[in-house]
Amino acid sequence: MGGCRAFRHRAACGTSGARRQERTAHERSRRRGDARCAVGVEQSTHRGPRPRSDGGRHRRRARARRNRGARTAPPGSTAHDLPGRLCRRDRCSREGRGGRRCRLRPGRGDSDAPREIRGTVIADLPGAQPGLPLAHDWHAARGVAATAASALRSETVPLEAGIGRILTRDLLALSDVPHYASSAMDGWAVSGTGPWRLTGESTLDPGFAATIVTGGLVPPGADAVLRSESGIVAEAVLASTSSTGEPHPGQHIRMPGREARCGEIVVSAGTLLNPAHIALAAGCGHDRLDVIRRPRVLLLLTGDEVDEHGIPGPGRVRDSFGPQLPGVLRMLGAEVVSQQRVRDDFAATVEGLEEHSGSIDVVVTTGGTGDSASDHLRAALRSLDAEFLVHRVAMRPGGPTTLARMPDGRLVLGLPGNPLAAMMGLLTLAVPLLAGLQGRASALGRVESADRIEGRDASSILVPFRTVDGRGVANPWLGSGMMRGLADADGVLVVPPGGVGAGDRVETVPLPWR
Repeated sequence: MGGCRAFRHRAACGTSGARRQERTAHERSRRRGDARCAVGVEQSTHRGPRPRSDGGRHRRRARARRNRGARTAPPGSTAHDLPGRLCRRDRCSREGRGGRRCRLRPGRGDSDAPREIRGTVIADLPGAQPGLPLAHDWHAARGVAATAASALRSETVPLEAGIGRILTRDLLALSDVPHYASSAMDGWAVSGTGPWRLTGESTLDPGFAATIVTGGLVPPGADAVLRSESGIVAEAVLASTSSTGEPHPGQHIRMPGREARCGEIVVSAGTLLNPAHIALAAGCGHDRLDVIRRPRVLLLLTGDEVDEHGIPGPGRVRDSFGPQLPGVLRMLGAEVVSQQRVRDDFAATVEGLEEHSGSIDVVVTTGGTGDSASDHLRAALRSLDAEFLVHRVAMRPGGPTTLARMPDGRLVLGLPGNPLAAMMGLLTLAVPLLAGLQGRASALGRVESADRIEGRDASSILVPFRTVDGRGVANPWLGSGMMRGLADADGVLVVPPGGVGAGDRVETVPLPWR
């Protein structure tokens, strides 16, 4: 084991001795609280003259080798992107002794298990925006998405298109509701005390009654309605059979304005409209409603290895995003204007991002958010002068999920290429983003965890769960490429970095289709 470790050090650093000298120097620097250990990349500049020694010479040579290696990548390559992973916090930072030691490691392709440390700031990574957080905490990322843009403008739609929309103007009753005196029961409209003689006249005099149906116009002169089950007719004379003295004055009559008076606000602006609101609006005389328009979404699906039909061959994968994501986005209130497939190519990615620039609010992409040579989204966004709002999220799966704003105001949500990772990214950022554009908030739930779930570094873990006897039971099949665990889930547990114990209350993300 020791020989293997020494071999790896020699392969990485040239000589194991220089590496040990460098580590010793770092320990001294860490104990002093050297500022160079407080950011996510090692600095190569000297703080000032220092006594020379053989150890110092070895350290300078090792540092020069590293710096030369870091500068060999051409501009636009993946070396100019953010690293896929960070090492764990070293023991001194956990115990409060000195700064953070976060030496960057190159990503290994699938970076849905980020080890980024919250609060770490990029200082000198080529291509990174100064001061950009390396990874957002899960809650912070949702907050950024929710406030990334203000609510969209209002539009007028027919009543039947109003369900699930946000009302932008108070809804007033255009007349009294009901607008006439109507019967609440089938039976007889009566005037005065019984028994009553039946008549076909449109106006009732005392001692007379007329047959009436539910919702029917109560004739002038009537002062109550006797239910059909509470009366009996013999020889055109109506008598009450009620043991409670029915009918009482005004009984079973809906008076004008009982539900709403003309000009009264019946639904306030800002309300999320449900089917009952639509029926109420119709009853108040409305044909159309003023609501916030739906966010218009362009869906870009990347992947050269994707088959859209049948069973894929070796090295190929079946497209699950194409038939899935448009429906989910519509459930979140979006209008999918266009769905396009884009080659795993930098120029094609740039071209796709520029499509429909004048009519799109949000671009949702799949794949290409990692660090490999075939991942082009981040480089394409930088080439278009996009502002990264969320570069990564400290969660798994779905850590490489990114959110950016284009110079023209469009928002770009980049989802990872693995199906479950993409859905976790969608639930984390797309839900609050699209809700914010529609002028509403996205709520989280809570459930008691039936399981003990260990935490993972500084990342939140998103776990599909089923509700069994009122408790959340974690589903199996949790790999970033698996959808079986989400297919029958009731929601998603948000396990904090410290983990949860059985019986703990855990935050949950509702599923749009539940």
